[in-house]
Amino acid sequence: MGFEETQATNVSSLARVANEQGWAIGPYVSGTAVRNAFGHRDFRVRDDGMVELLSARRRAEGRSPPVMTLDELCDAVLSLVEACGVMDMAFALVTGRSVDDQELHASPFLVRTVVAGTLGWEVVDTDFGDTDVVVEARCRGPVKLAAVGTLASFLTGYTRLIVRLHAEHGGTYEFDIPIPQFNSWSRAEGEVGKSAAFQVACHLARVNGEPAMTAAQVRKALAMQAAQLLENLTVSFAEIKADLASLRNAAKEIGDEELRKAIASGIGWRANVAADNPTEVASLQALLDILGQEVEPLNEWITEG
Repeated sequence: MGFEETQATNVSSLARVANEQGWAIGPYVSGTAVRNAFGHRDFRVRDDGMVELLSARRRAEGRSPPVMTLDELCDAVLSLVEACGVMDMAFALVTGRSVDDQELHASPFLVRTVVAGTLGWEVVDTDFGDTDVVVEARCRGPVKLAAVGTLASFLTGYTRLIVRLHAEHGGTYEFDIPIPQFNSWSRAEGEVGKSAAFQVACHLARVNGEPAMTAAQVRKALAMQAAQLLENLTVSFAEIKADLASLRNAAKEIGDEELRKAIASGIGWRANVAADNPTEVASLQALLDILGQEVEPLNEWITEG
């Protein structure tokens, strides 16, 4: 469904869709028993403390009522709240709407909801300071840095996210995420623009004290994208101008003046080609030299499971 259609859909339908698509929703939540119990007074607390959910439909159909402990009922209600919260946050992320647009505010509950529902981690603790947010969690299996960066997408009022992640095999990884840079990634326009912003954010982020992407890895990636755009003469300069500018600006953000000049020189060459006034290909030599440099391969998986 589209965003507006989803916003207009009732909770019952959303819960059913979530259940069909494998969201972490507890028993009875995809039906109406739990959701209608309080509003319609369709419940009874027995002498033994068990709760009977006496929905009118079940009574009419002659079916026995679900019986739950109070803890089970609380788990069912909370799973519904968490699922709806995660769905709302997911729509905000994929439609480019910020948390402020939806009047959602970062909170320990929201962090736990997104971490548990979207990332599948178990939250151990959260701490919200004046500028920093600290999250401690446990995870199973490997984790991509992009998954950690996703948390920064709704922490718009903070500057730094610290995630201490305890892997199932016993290793602990500490992520130091610059929130503004990862927010720039989530809001960047176009595939190349997003890629450049993500690489900058990864260079500024730290995993156990080391850059998630080294300066050499970022410059090689940016140079590769710039070269691919520049050598493709089947598209007009106007079509790639913004993408080349985003790569040049990314080089500036990581403080790589040599790369910035190389991309700028390539832009000048490509602009002249577009104007039917080709210049010497030597304008691209600095960029080609950077591409020829050997760097360590990037491992996008942070934890190995």
